[in-house]
Amino acid sequence: MNKKSDKKRAFSFRKNQCTEKEIEEILGNIGTTKELIIKTRGRIEELQNIIDGVIIPTKDYKLYASEYVQGWITFIGEKIAVSKTEKQTMIESCIETYNINLETVGANSDNQNLVYLSSL
Repeated sequence: MNKKSDKKRAFSFRKNQCTEKEIEEILGNIGTTKELIIKTRGRIEELQNIIDGVIIPTKDYKLYASEYVQGWITFIGEKIAVSKTEKQTMIESCIETYNINLETVGANSDNQNLVYLSSL
């Protein structure tokens, strides 16, 4: 009976050792997984910041572009000393460039949150 009891204890002891090793391995994997999650969340935030810096709603893009063109038109009208015909030609060139730019970057529609193409 003693041998049977010793065998049961030995079996139980080995089983506990295996279980403890498995638990240690699982805990190690949990730590690695948590690290990976933290790195992934950081990368997601980094990519989101890139996206937020690149994607401009169409209406906002048009607004910014039109304000920029208006600044040039005002500058041409008030600060450049050339003939009225030359000023008009310059203003028309600004407006034409503005329209071409909107077409080139794809901001000529009413869609929101487009990814703009590089015009370079």
